[in-house]
Amino acid sequence: MKNAFKVLVLCAAAAAAGLAHADADQTKLYDPMSAKEKVVVNVDLLGKDGNTAVGQVVAVNTPYGVAFYPNLKGHLLVE
Repeated sequence: MKNAFKVLVLCAAAAAAGLAHADADQTKLYDPMSAKEKVVVNVDLLGKDGNTAVGQVVAVNTPYGVAFYPNLKGHLLVE
């Protein structure tokens, strides 16, 4: 029982040390517009009274295939 408690305390200390180190590391968000190979697709909402621009979808070539990053704005309610 004492050994299990020691292991638990050591695991908790290691986790706390890992969290402290993770806070110091700042994660950068990926910007698909900075990619060399990309395709930008403008997206419009079609309507009776005309079309409304709702944003873009950026397609980026990756080693695993194509990744799509939507950047849409507003409400897309269809009546």
